[in-house]
Amino acid sequence: MASITTASSYACTEEVESNLNTLSVTMIDVDAWLHSSCSSTEFEILIQHLQPEEKARVLRFRLEIDKYRSLTGRILLRWMAHTTLNVPWSQLEFGRTEENKPYLSSPRRGSFNLNVSHHGKWVAGACDHRALVGVDVMRYERPRGCKSIPAFFDTMRQYFTEYEWQDIEHTTKTTKEQKNCGESATDSDCGESCNSGNSTSTCSAQEMSQLRQFYKHWALKESYIKAVGIGLGFELSRAEFRYLNEDREARNAVMYIDGVLQKQWSFTIHEPDPEHCVVVALGPLAEATPHFLDMLTPNATIAKGEDTDAMQNITSSIPLAFTTRAVNALTVGTCITDDVLVHTVAKSANASHTCNA
Repeated sequence: MASITTASSYACTEEVESNLNTLSVTMIDVDAWLHSSCSSTEFEILIQHLQPEEKARVLRFRLEIDKYRSLTGRILLRWMAHTTLNVPWSQLEFGRTEENKPYLSSPRRGSFNLNVSHHGKWVAGACDHRALVGVDVMRYERPRGCKSIPAFFDTMRQYFTEYEWQDIEHTTKTTKEQKNCGESATDSDCGESCNSGNSTSTCSAQEMSQLRQFYKHWALKESYIKAVGIGLGFELSRAEFRYLNEDREARNAVMYIDGVLQKQWSFTIHEPDPEHCVVVALGPLAEATPHFLDMLTPNATIAKGEDTDAMQNITSSIPLAFTTRAVNALTVGTCITDDVLVHTVAKSANASHTCNA
C-alpha cells in the first residue's frame, strides 16, 4: 500500500533512516522552484556541486525549465544516495552505463540502485538495494505537431499490444478524466486545439480520456526499461501491461513479456495531480542488462529466473511512500557537510529554521 506525505518547503532538518524497509518515492515540483524568488541564486550554487559531465548535460539545454528539471534530477540522485547510505555529499560519484543509465560509481554499495525521471512540472526519484528500480513521469498533454489524436495513435500503434490499444481507446470517461479535460472548454465539448502546420483539430473529451490512458501505459513501459537499463534495444510491444482486476483506475499493474506473466515484477501508479502520473517499477536484480549488473555487483553471479517466488514476495511486499519535497529541502534539509552551500542556500531562501549540520 502506497502512502503520500508532503514535506515542509523550507524544513532545515530532515532525518532519513539509512534502511530501505519503505521505498520512498521523492517528488519535486520544479515549476514551484523556478518561480520562487531565489531560484536563480540556488541554481547557480547547486550546479557548481555537480561533476563536470553532469554540469555540461544541464547547461546543454536551451530552455530554462529544461535546465531546472535536469539539475533537479541530478541533485535528487545525490540526495537519495546521501541520505540512504549516509555517505557525505562530497564523496559521491556517479557514472552511466553504455545504455546511459545512471548509477553510483563511488562508493560502491552492493546492489544499491536508483533512478529519476521528469516531465511537466514534476521530477521524481526512488532507490533500493533489494530490487531494480525504474521511475517514469508523464504529463497528460496533447502531443505537439499532431494532425489529430487518431493520427498520433497510428504512429504509435507498433509499440503497444492489441489488448493495450483496446484499453487506451476505451471511451468511458471517469470523473477524474472529466476534470482533467481541457483548460477553457465547456463541459459539452471539452475541446483542446491541436495544431500541425495549417491544420487544426480539436481534442474531444473522449480523446483526452484516451490520451490519459495512453500516457499511463507508456509510463509503465518506460519504468520497466529504465529499471533494467535496456535503453533503445527492447521492442516495447513485447511488454504488455494490465491493471489489476482490469480496473483502469487501479494503483497497480502487472506485466506480460511475450505473453508470459512476470510474477516477480510489480508496478505502482501514482497521480500527484490530475495532469501527471508517476510509475514505479520493481523487479529482480538478475534481469539488469549485463553492463548495469556488473556495475551493481562486480564479479558476482546472479542466476536469472532463479527463485521466482521469493523475488515475487520481495517486490510485492515493499511498501511505497510518495513524498513531495522542495529543492532546498534536498540541500539545507539534509545538512550537507559543505557549510558554504548550506548557509548560502539558507540565507538566499530566508529560512527561519536552524540547520544542525
